[in-house]
Amino acid sequence: MATVAFANGQNITLAKDFYKHDLKDKGLEEFILVYHNSSSSQAVKSEALFWIGQISFDQGHFSVAIDDWNKLIELYPESEFAIEINAKLIQLSEVFTSSVDENISSSLAKSYL
Repeated sequence: MATVAFANGQNITLAKDFYKHDLKDKGLEEFILVYHNSSSSQAVKSEALFWIGQISFDQGHFSVAIDDWNKLIELYPESEFAIEINAKLIQLSEVFTSSVDENISSSLAKSYL
């Protein structure tokens, strides 16, 4: 059963309820429908794209999540969701870089033992 996305965010609310109740696949489907609906406002689309990335991240699909979030930043750079996720991506990048550097240093140290 396909649903119609409303510009007022009605389906965003439904999708967030699915997410909150651990029905993430249903939530993801709703967010995708909202995002691709031509009657959805830019604000609603930016929120949907944020949540699409969040669900992908929660499910361990990190590269898909990062692609979705980068699309959010590119298409809706002034949205509150783009601003929020941009800051988080910077932090995530710093943590990842730090972790990789520590592993390289640790591996290098181990190779000398």
